[in-house]
Amino acid sequence: MTNTDHVSETLTQWWMTLESGWQAVLLGFLALLVVSIGVPIPW
Repeated sequence: MTNTDHVSETLTQWWMTLESGWQAVLLGFLALLVVSIGVPIPW
């Protein structure tokens, strides 16, 4: 297992423990950040 895989797995586990409300907040914050930077969103 590479270091990246470990980090990814840890993040996934952490994400699953979050309540859906927090997931929405974080996604919204991330979207705002992306928009403010001006990076094209791949979806």
